[in-house]
Amino acid sequence: MPDVQGDTGRVTVFGAGGFIGRNLADYFGGKGFAVDRVTRHNWPAAGAHLGHCIYAIGLTADFRQFPLQTMEAHVTLPVEIIDRYRFDSITYLSSTRVYKDAAKGEESQALTVNPANPDDIYNLSKLAGETMCLNAAHGKGRVLRLSNVFGPGDVSANFLSQITREAATTGRLTLRTGENSKKDYIALADAILAIFNLVLHGDASIYNVASGTSTTNKIISHVLQEDGIDVTYTDDAVDIIYPDISIKKMTDTISFSPQDFGLSFENYWYDVKRRAGNANNY
Repeated sequence: MPDVQGDTGRVTVFGAGGFIGRNLADYFGGKGFAVDRVTRHNWPAAGAHLGHCIYAIGLTADFRQFPLQTMEAHVTLPVEIIDRYRFDSITYLSSTRVYKDAAKGEESQALTVNPANPDDIYNLSKLAGETMCLNAAHGKGRVLRLSNVFGPGDVSANFLSQITREAATTGRLTLRTGENSKKDYIALADAILAIFNLVLHGDASIYNVASGTSTTNKIISHVLQEDGIDVTYTDDAVDIIYPDISIKKMTDTISFSPQDFGLSFENYWYDVKRRAGNANNY
């Protein structure tokens, strides 16, 4: 496992221009760490010492349209970092989406993929990146599998971000997955705090970073309908159900108490409306 006893006080965040990376860099900086914010335009010189390195680059909803870029982001670039730099630890931010077809959402769960299925490009690439981090980083690698992170300022193509923007700008929402579809969602503040503590104090190879509770489309729809949004489902909407994500390993390592989804989502929804200019429209 990564040895954090020799903490240099330096953190390097690859993907610091993204939603998760930007907030991580801000949080570490606020705790007194010297933070190097790396984007595609300012990689460090070869051989540089990165301190605690966090890899937060990735493609999400658009991975099917950009398979080559997905493999580069999830596999090629992490391998370059491991090969080119020195670091106290390297933390690879993966996703609980790798449990999509699994029986359980536990870190020890054996996972399967189908190379012929374009939907599996994401899981294949993430798992390959995980493997490199855990097996080629000289014992200094760690994997954090994040569930669906949501919070203020998210303008990504992720599910909650997309549907809330649609609802805020049009006053209506059409869902293409069934009302019983369910995923684990974690508030941004919870995710950032958990990542911070696991980077510094985690002693296991893989952790799930999640709320530990699945939320259905029906629950999300209810919050929006209570605020006057017309929510409908397409005729061919099917339920997509992910296994419940275990957070026992994380809670055995750090103090963690996730926020209630309902309250967090209501605050997030208000922020989406505010940014859309519709805070008082519904």
